[in-house]
Amino acid sequence: MPSVQRRIGGPSSRPLGDSAEVIRAEIFSAERLEQHAESLAAAQRVAVRPIAVRPLIARLRDNRRALLDAHRVIARAMAQGGAITPAAEWLVDNYHVVEAQIRQIGDDLPPGYYQQLPKLAEGPLAGYPRVLGMAWAFVAHTDSRFDAHLLSRFVGAYQRVQPLTIGELWAVAITLRIVLVENLRRAADLIASRRAVRQQADRLADRLLGVGGRGAELFSILNPINRALTRDATRRYKVEPYVVAADVYSEPPHVGRGGWTWYTGSAAWMYRAGLEWMLGCRLRGAMLLLDPCIPRTWPGFQITLRFGGTRYEIAVENPRGVNRRIVGLHLDGEMLPAGQGQVSLVDDGATHRVRAVLG
Repeated sequence: MPSVQRRIGGPSSRPLGDSAEVIRAEIFSAERLEQHAESLAAAQRVAVRPIAVRPLIARLRDNRRALLDAHRVIARAMAQGGAITPAAEWLVDNYHVVEAQIRQIGDDLPPGYYQQLPKLAEGPLAGYPRVLGMAWAFVAHTDSRFDAHLLSRFVGAYQRVQPLTIGELWAVAITLRIVLVENLRRAADLIASRRAVRQQADRLADRLLGVGGRGAELFSILNPINRALTRDATRRYKVEPYVVAADVYSEPPHVGRGGWTWYTGSAAWMYRAGLEWMLGCRLRGAMLLLDPCIPRTWPGFQITLRFGGTRYEIAVENPRGVNRRIVGLHLDGEMLPAGQGQVSLVDDGATHRVRAVLG
């Protein structure tokens, strides 16, 4: 996603470590975390003459710019009424806290102090402070969840094998915040790239669904049940036929093989694709937008929508065997403008009936 990279930090802002992925590893119990701290202390070697690396404060400035850019992009999308994820909403709501933490890190880590911290001799963080590597491991194996008691046990276990300097002990809190900000920036990059992918998918869906009513065909292709109708198909698919796969391979030698099952969000987005883009029922606040795009062979369909304590029974009829275009729209027997496909919703506890006719 070159365009996303340019907008959220640019290709020149190289990540710490050997990957730009979110900092996450196997979640450890308190006992396992202590064992890992002891192993880490035994494995980490301090460099006599550290290699030259980009200063942490420079990466912190990159992260600040990237998070600010992400905040602006998401806030603009919210102002325009676009759908955003809970993670994106959290960033908007808590950006002021993140900004304050970044400023505090800058104040607490002057260059002279940073230079005195022992640096790692090898590994993905070679040249960076040893205490940063320790904080990195803690964040990775706790899924960024801060627990003061757990951190104390982790640092204590590390020092049973390799004592830290006074300067490093003071730097534990600083480097922990640095790693958490780094991880948040990586998550923000992921949010931005996924948003770009969703927007691209929406545009593709508009093109595909607008030509020939192929929505049901595409939906059937993605349906995992249809990937395991025969023994041979099941062997080729290889993954569970009862959950949505995030992707299906199309390149030899794995054509037809599923990948990334149980992937967070894949089932939800498939549900939305069927409900909002094929059946064309989109809820926008207190407004229902109807724009079905169905196969010509479908006589119609029915949906029940609950809006608060109110029930809306929606019937879409297709008497002429078309793909889309509402020519008649009624709410409780009263005619509405059909061209817009809009139904204003009220929460009055009653049952309302919506009838849409394609033609």
